[in-house]
Amino acid sequence: MNRLDQPDHGCATAREGCAEFPALVRMNYFHGQLISERDLRTEQLYFRERLRHMNRCLHGYGIICGLGVSAVELPRDCEDEPDPEDEDLKRKLAEIEKRMEAVKSESEKADTDDEHEKLGEQYKALAAEREAVLRQHEDGKKPGATPAKVPAGHCSDEPAPLHVVTVECGAALDCNGDDIVLRHPVPIDVAALLGKAGRRRLEAGEAVTAWLHICHVECGIEPARPFALDSCATNVQCIDSRVREDARITATLDEPAPDERCDGCCSSCEDPCLLLAAIRLEPGRPLGAADIDLSGRRPVGLYQPVVINGVNWHHGANYDAKTVNRLLGTKDPDGGLVIRFSRGVHVSTLQPGVIEVWRFAGGRGVSGIVTGVEGEYVDLPADGFVTEVRYRDITGETVQSRDRILVTVRGDFILDHCCRPVAAAHIGGRVPVLPGALEPKSAPDRAGVCRYPPEARMPWTSGHGGVFESWFYVAEE
Repeated sequence: MNRLDQPDHGCATAREGCAEFPALVRMNYFHGQLISERDLRTEQLYFRERLRHMNRCLHGYGIICGLGVSAVELPRDCEDEPDPEDEDLKRKLAEIEKRMEAVKSESEKADTDDEHEKLGEQYKALAAEREAVLRQHEDGKKPGATPAKVPAGHCSDEPAPLHVVTVECGAALDCNGDDIVLRHPVPIDVAALLGKAGRRRLEAGEAVTAWLHICHVECGIEPARPFALDSCATNVQCIDSRVREDARITATLDEPAPDERCDGCCSSCEDPCLLLAAIRLEPGRPLGAADIDLSGRRPVGLYQPVVINGVNWHHGANYDAKTVNRLLGTKDPDGGLVIRFSRGVHVSTLQPGVIEVWRFAGGRGVSGIVTGVEGEYVDLPADGFVTEVRYRDITGETVQSRDRILVTVRGDFILDHCCRPVAAAHIGGRVPVLPGALEPKSAPDRAGVCRYPPEARMPWTSGHGGVFESWFYVAEE
């Protein structure tokens, strides 16, 4: 049977969609057709829905670039700073009075009347000069005189807000497929965005966490009156002739729920607003860089893979032998290497061989011998999901000076709830160290290089590959 002769299952009747896909209806123009407002809206809607569908199903959603969040430095407290004109006056008066004292001293030592009279005239001239300088200063202080300039943000009658951040320029896609574009930096008073409830908690002395989001919003602009009215119009009202697609920044005290969808193309999201930062607000204390957590930001993509976002050792660092034995858990049931994931992974996929530890012998004697450090997972549940794994050495063999310990995690074999593998590549060796980790004797300084990963302004994690590798050394004693 020819395809065109088959029964029509698409255009005969309208059916309710089984997925969050747009109903693509476009105009079919013909000569002599009467074009109305509804037709022009249909034309717009067709292309807008196609673009949203392409963004949502081909590109995903998240932050494309920029949109960093940083604390705003408070202005200095109001204080009596010296006025430059006053300082100049004091300097002139000090010079004149110094000369007057010198003339007075010479006059007292004068031997003749002529010399005494001459010094007296000099003293009177200096006194007149002093009076002129004082008079000039008093005239500048009279009403109507030009006031002294005060630095911007200085000596304000109102106290400066403590919880102000700047959201930088940038672009993003929300989960509806709409573009979010911020064309200029925006200062935000986070406490003011929280509303009365949040401010009451701060005023009561309670520290809170605010979740800062950016949302797509449409604003009507350029109102105009209709040229002609329809038969139902009862009054002449202005109507917005343009719609500007803009961005709106919001804050809430409610932590956003993680996106648990495995396929964002076939389902809609609960909240299209994108998380920018979690900000810790404490009463009476201004914001600092440590109060702004960017780890929840989502780089643009169809799926947010599970990543390794923390380990309990410093990559490439030197530890003394005792500390390394504690790190490996050698003869220590409370020790072991800790690896933290951004979301839960299937316990059943954490099989033997997924995490391996190797020891490269060093020293001046026999070196270069590679031996495996057999280990076990500690306190791993029988099933379900875990976000943190502890792997402990069970050989009981202690390390030696100048050994190198290599840790390998095969992320391709560790699956999340959507059966997707962990993006585990240890890019740049910059996965953060977990709080409370043992301190090394020395560690490479990476603070000033590549502060953020290339995808977005957020903390470093693993990604872009299936194998995580890291190492550290036993320091020479």
